[in-house]
Amino acid sequence: MRREQGTAVERDLREDRRGERIQGDGGYTERATAWLTAPEFSENHRPLYLERDERAGGREGEHKSIEASLDRLKRMGLIEKDRSIDVRWLKDKEERGDVARSSVLMRLIVVDRALDSDDVPDSALDLAVLKHLALIKTGFLAEPMRRDKEVKDALSRYPGFDGTIEWMEDHGISLERNGAKAPTNALIVIIIGIVFVLNDNPSSLQKMIEFVVDSLGDE
Repeated sequence: MRREQGTAVERDLREDRRGERIQGDGGYTERATAWLTAPEFSENHRPLYLERDERAGGREGEHKSIEASLDRLKRMGLIEKDRSIDVRWLKDKEERGDVARSSVLMRLIVVDRALDSDDVPDSALDLAVLKHLALIKTGFLAEPMRRDKEVKDALSRYPGFDGTIEWMEDHGISLERNGAKAPTNALIVIIIGIVFVLNDNPSSLQKMIEFVVDSLGDE
C-alpha cells in the first residue's frame, strides 16, 4: 500500500511540477502525508540528506556513547528504541551553545560534539537526545503548541531534570535554542529531486539539491 501511495504521489509530481496535486485544503493530501511519513521514505532519502549535510558525523563518540544514552533512556522507561531514527554526532564542535538539531521528516538527530566530553554529565547528553526524540515522535504534522507540550512533558519525566538544566545553563549550554528543522526544508529537496529525476535531468537535479540543501538554515 505504501509503495502504491508513493508511486501515485510521484506520478502527481511528474504531471504537475508545481505540486498542487499533493496539496489539500488543509495542507498535504492524505495520500501525500502517508507517503512522506512512511518509514521507507526517510530510509530511502536520508543518505542523500546526509551526503549534502557535511556537518553530520558518525555514531561513535570519543568519550560518550549515544547508544549508551539510548539504553539509559530505555531503562528509565522514557523511550522505546526506534531503529528508524538515526542519531549521530556532529563532525566538529559548534560554538553556539546548542546541544543538538534534528529533522522530523528525515528522522535524524545530530548531537553537538560539545557533549562528547568526560566533563559533561551523562544526563546532559540524555536530555539532548530525549528532547529531539520527542520532537520527532510528535510527527510531521504536529501543531507547534502540541509539539512543545509533548517535549516538555518528556523532559520533565527525566530524573534529576532540574539539576541537569542548572548545570547546562551554568556552562552555557541550552536545550531551548534548538528545535527540529522545519519539514518543508527537506521536503523541498526531495520533491525537487523526484521531479527532475522523473524528467531525466540529473544535472539540474544536482544543482537544485546543492542550492536548496546549502541554503538550509540552522535550527
